[in-house]
Amino acid sequence: MPWSIVLAAGEGNRLKPAIKSWFGRECPKQFCALGGSKTMVEKTVRRALGISPLPQILTIVGKHQTPFIPAHAELGRIIEQPQNLGTGIGILYCLAHILPKNPEATVAILPSDHFVAPRHSFSRLLRSAIRSINENPDKLLLLAAPATSPEPDYGWIEIRADASSAQILPVSRFREKPSLEEARQLWSRGALWNTMITVAKAKTLWELSRQAAPGVIRHFEEASSALGLGISPEKAENFYKRLSPLDFSKDILEINAHRISVLPMRGVVWSDWGRPERILEIIRQFGLPSPIPKRRVYEPHRTFEERTRRVKSFA
Repeated sequence: MPWSIVLAAGEGNRLKPAIKSWFGRECPKQFCALGGSKTMVEKTVRRALGISPLPQILTIVGKHQTPFIPAHAELGRIIEQPQNLGTGIGILYCLAHILPKNPEATVAILPSDHFVAPRHSFSRLLRSAIRSINENPDKLLLLAAPATSPEPDYGWIEIRADASSAQILPVSRFREKPSLEEARQLWSRGALWNTMITVAKAKTLWELSRQAAPGVIRHFEEASSALGLGISPEKAENFYKRLSPLDFSKDILEINAHRISVLPMRGVVWSDWGRPERILEIIRQFGLPSPIPKRRVYEPHRTFEERTRRVKSFA
């Protein structure tokens, strides 16, 4: 069975003022119930359960974020990292726990700050991506969102000009947060949004990371046996002090574009909930419960009695 890595260690700084206004206190967005009764990280784990059993789901969080985890939430194995050094380091830290147990593991990477619906269509695409990677173990496959606007705040993926009309397409290059004018050009050329939802063999991810940051991988390999067995918080702190920040999209994906293909998520609505206007737009579009409570009380497990069948299917 595939493993899943749920990325839930982000700080969500851009959304902090809105979260405080909506919930009456500061809280990382992934631990807030936005558009439903479950937190974003719980919904992400629910999507991961479509391909991985709970013991093979690793949810990485910051050590200071554990008080925000909802009581009784089933998030698989929670991996606490001493500090946030970027998505690349967080992914490698999880891989260091997976590889000693299963060197041939197939891994899905799922950020926890996304809206994805409907879940059954997304699960079908994710299973298709897993089949493709099992047939092509040296490749990395990204699930990309068809662009609906020239959004300069997203990462973009350009497809090779000689690409066929196949379901899985080869990558030409990545463009991270382009100017508005360039975003318009990318949109007109049919470029896709980079969701960072990734499927690959764990050892392939490791080797692609070695190409990008050999020094970082060297530090991980020196401590690989200890990491796989679990280390104390004090040793984890010392280990992280030896690392440099690493961004998965910018530092790893961009330089390995020739090894990467994309699976467009057709029939799926995707949104990166990094800004309040995106959240409110989706809430209006799908008729989801508003995050703005009538009372300024933080209620991550609040129920919504008037949710329709359609709302339940998308929440």
